[in-house]
Amino acid sequence: MKKLVVLIVLLALLFAAWFVFLMNPPGYDEFKAVENRYMQPDELAPATLEKINLYKQEMLLLKRKYSQSQEAALLADIKIDLAEMEENIILAGNEFSRADRRNPDCSEGSRISKSSKLLEGARKKVADVNKNTLKLEQGYKAFAETSGISKTEFRESLAGISKSIEGIDNIINSYC
Repeated sequence: MKKLVVLIVLLALLFAAWFVFLMNPPGYDEFKAVENRYMQPDELAPATLEKINLYKQEMLLLKRKYSQSQEAALLADIKIDLAEMEENIILAGNEFSRADRRNPDCSEGSRISKSSKLLEGARKKVADVNKNTLKLEQGYKAFAETSGISKTEFRESLAGISKSIEGIDNIINSYC
């Protein structure tokens, strides 16, 4: 009798968990709505520091909302990493634009050095995006396809950004 009661309770708990998941499944629609508020179509990240900060906050909220969903967490991490990559690129450009290129200072803490470190941070974010993209595609193929992460254009854009970061870093390093 006790086993039957325990089995019924377990089944009820499983059914309740399944029902809650169906009522609140991780969907790309919410992620897309956040993107639409802060980005132009076909952008991988917002284009200003203010929009990046707001965007990252909303992505963190979605990540918390779907904390039980590994695929939503991976997608949120990808989106946050892309925003942080863009943030690093913007900040690197700001630092480098203020550097004295006629008399370059390449010492630790200089604007040129800060620019280079920010670009290294952007490069690391690209690596994190690639790693999480692979995890999302391998573990949650349908969700990766729905979110656009599996598209060739996404991969090509990421590769183009990597090349751009390298090009900018080469220019910065040519002063030292």
